[in-house]
Amino acid sequence: MNKLNKIPFTKLIWLIPIVYLFHELEEWFIFEWWSNVFPDSPPLPVFAGRVWLIASSAFGFILIALFSYFKNKKTLAISSLILASLPFGNGLQHLYWLFYFNSYAPGVIFASFIGIPITIYLVWRAISENLIKKRFILILLIYPIYVFIEVIMAGDQVPNSMKGLVDFLSSF
Repeated sequence: MNKLNKIPFTKLIWLIPIVYLFHELEEWFIFEWWSNVFPDSPPLPVFAGRVWLIASSAFGFILIALFSYFKNKKTLAISSLILASLPFGNGLQHLYWLFYFNSYAPGVIFASFIGIPITIYLVWRAISENLIKKRFILILLIYPIYVFIEVIMAGDQVPNSMKGLVDFLSSF
């Protein structure tokens, strides 16, 4: 942990898109699982879904690159952690699905068991370096808590927040 603590926060934020990329690669074969556990979902075309996985990963790298140009480290931390809250929410979602469906949910390893701890560590580092206030954690948790509640309420139905993406991808 001492070695990790010596890495500057400005470098650590690159873990966000790196872990997200590995998460998306873990989801490379999610399509059959998805259609089995969500009977109400329209079929997801594999090619369009994989293009989405690659594009969303690339977008994460682009955003972190843009955020890296902020001269103010507090702005960098706030922007990066808001971005990190999205895969954090996805990690909670995959973790819930692991237990709800009682089977491996593609994406759970990198989203839940690696992504969530890394996000928590980044938040801790930002607080310890006075880049964010502790109360900012509440703002960071709004989206993940919303997603988590929505996923629980959806059960074996596609969560409302994902229906737009599923409909878009299934149109290809």
